[in-house]
Amino acid sequence: MIEILGSSLKAAPPPSVETYDPEDSAFWGQWDEELAHTLVEKLEPTQFKKSHVYTHTELKQRCRELGSQNYLIEELLPERSLGVLVGDSGLGKSPLVYQMGLCVASGVPFLGRAVRQGSVLFLDFENGLGQVDGMLDGLCRHLALSQTPDNLFLWNLNDADSDYVAKGYNALNVILETKPTLTIVDSLTGLYPEIENQNSNATKALQELRGVMRKCGTSILSLHHTRKPSTNPEQAPPSLQHCSNVRGWFLQARGPRALINASDIRLGVDLPVWSVRKLPLCLEGSVGLKVKSHSLA
Repeated sequence: MIEILGSSLKAAPPPSVETYDPEDSAFWGQWDEELAHTLVEKLEPTQFKKSHVYTHTELKQRCRELGSQNYLIEELLPERSLGVLVGDSGLGKSPLVYQMGLCVASGVPFLGRAVRQGSVLFLDFENGLGQVDGMLDGLCRHLALSQTPDNLFLWNLNDADSDYVAKGYNALNVILETKPTLTIVDSLTGLYPEIENQNSNATKALQELRGVMRKCGTSILSLHHTRKPSTNPEQAPPSLQHCSNVRGWFLQARGPRALINASDIRLGVDLPVWSVRKLPLCLEGSVGLKVKSHSLA
């Protein structure tokens, strides 16, 4: 089907009369054979390049141009990627990604992994301004930073401009205006409240985020929650630390599977599991979250 706005051409010619209802006079009345001829003549083969249709060799070159084969965080988060970080509430996902953002903005390694320094934008729908201020102060001390980097940009729903609720303007416009190297969304349901309802909502939302990525070249990492675990111990989900089926672990994520399947990078966050003998030793050090990554690549 072809539709050209503002013209008399509403649909492409049917391959056979049986394809359409022959009694549909509206369809036949809208068809302009001369205009269709003009349209076909304009579709020259060279226009396919403008539509980003490549041979494999050209695709490799395009990947190099876009930096798609490079990592923003070594072996964890590629450049120009769409990722989701999944974990239960209360585990500390927000401090974890604020540390990630500080590391990328300042060029400091994140959890021992090298980063490519660049600007970072936070879209925070979950935490208050005071909470964010306290987190950043504590993380700067932890990372031995004298101050927060000037290329760390913070947007908070609690202090959003009135234009945010105006028609046609939302947090995605903030990404397009800022053009950061990394965008962190806390959380995905804050940006898209109906994303958990059905696969079509999830697919539409992720396609919209990919459109933003194409326009400004950012990587987008969104936080998402797992479903509340059952009170029945026999139905408790496996620990991520000892999970042999990482893909299966991600099925705990709330909402449709498209949230996981349509993302480039999946990061899982879970509490570590320690034996009784190891626990005292671990308490002497810094006990953090267990993080695993999963990619289709």
